[in-house]
Amino acid sequence: MRSQTERQNEVKPILLKLKELRLNPSAYTSIKTLYQQFQVYIQQGERIELNIPFPEFNVTIKGLLATSKEEKVWVKLEPIEIS
Repeated sequence: MRSQTERQNEVKPILLKLKELRLNPSAYTSIKTLYQQFQVYIQQGERIELNIPFPEFNVTIKGLLATSKEEKVWVKLEPIEIS
């Protein structure tokens, strides 16, 4: 089980990448939702599977905020398949 500090450390590089890409919560509702999920993960230690629509870029924010050290924490922008 990851400690609160470990969970913060797992989220930090993701936050830095979002900042680098200029994806901030004040500009995009989907990013705000992602930040809220980060807060729940860090503060409450809940395992969270991410699946957040991000229509402004035709992608879905997918990922896993894992509490177990056996699982990797990851987030990616997955293109929406248009059929």
